[in-house]
Amino acid sequence: MKSRMSGLGAILILGCAGYASAQQANVYHMESGTPETFTRIMDGSLDQYGCIGSVAVEIPDIRFENDKAVLQPRAYRQMDVIAGAMQNFTHDHFVIEGHASAPGSDVHNMDLSHRRAETVLRAIMQRGVRENNISMRAYGERRLLYPAQPDHAYNRRVTVRRVGGNSAQVGAYRSTDQGRHAIDARIMLKGQNGVYAADPAVDIIKTGEPVYMCISASRAGQLYIEQQVKPSGPFKIVGSWVLQAEGLVRFPEPSQTFSFEGPAGREKIRLRHVDCQIASCGGSVMAKLESLRIDNRMRSKPVPAMPDNDIACEQPGVQCLTISVQHK
Repeated sequence: MKSRMSGLGAILILGCAGYASAQQANVYHMESGTPETFTRIMDGSLDQYGCIGSVAVEIPDIRFENDKAVLQPRAYRQMDVIAGAMQNFTHDHFVIEGHASAPGSDVHNMDLSHRRAETVLRAIMQRGVRENNISMRAYGERRLLYPAQPDHAYNRRVTVRRVGGNSAQVGAYRSTDQGRHAIDARIMLKGQNGVYAADPAVDIIKTGEPVYMCISASRAGQLYIEQQVKPSGPFKIVGSWVLQAEGLVRFPEPSQTFSFEGPAGREKIRLRHVDCQIASCGGSVMAKLESLRIDNRMRSKPVPAMPDNDIACEQPGVQCLTISVQHK
């Protein structure tokens, strides 16, 4: 199944656009926290829908007593193991994720999980891991390991996540750490030698060459993919997805690609992300999208509409990223 989004100077040949979030993908539970097991899991595939994503490890020995954020004695050996393994991945980013069991208020559990992540972060840094390669997140009771047993002791834990150094998620994590709202994206080319991330400032993409995008944002909200119909002309919405904070979206959906067609030159795609808690995301409208063709038939489909297509990218809660691609 293919569809076509055509402008006066460019055509994007697309597969069915879809949404895939990789926020909690590739999470492994270790039955024993040996150095070999931890390193093997950390060294696992970061592939998520063809994008560079992350791998996370639930480590049994990093447990906490009820309402406590102090490492138990058996956890100290694990700190040595984790720090040693992390130093084998010098080009990657790590996220220390704190969790809590369900008893207690949401505010209390968020604070508790933050203190637990902070405890592990300090222990890892004391063992030589650089702070600028690490982020810390607190999830409270929102990601229970045993949802059917919300007060289970194993819910009181810390997860260690490795994020590929060239993943769009790294930019999202770092933007959050800096208190900024930002979008990061990679254009992936499917060449004869496999898939790789293109540099739009340097690489020239061949006309008709299959590509796709991997996108992440620092905040949760609505992500709009927009195409510039003609040089210096307005951008038109061609797709929209809900995106989790620091999650990962592939455009189009897994197994689908798009390509640049038409006269050679530079074409622009704009990513517009709206934090719906700050700016209005609007409702859904029936849009003809006259250039959208599926199975060689024109169809109308509901598209979440911006309240104003000319809404300023600088407006609070709105962030835009324009990618200029040269093709020939």
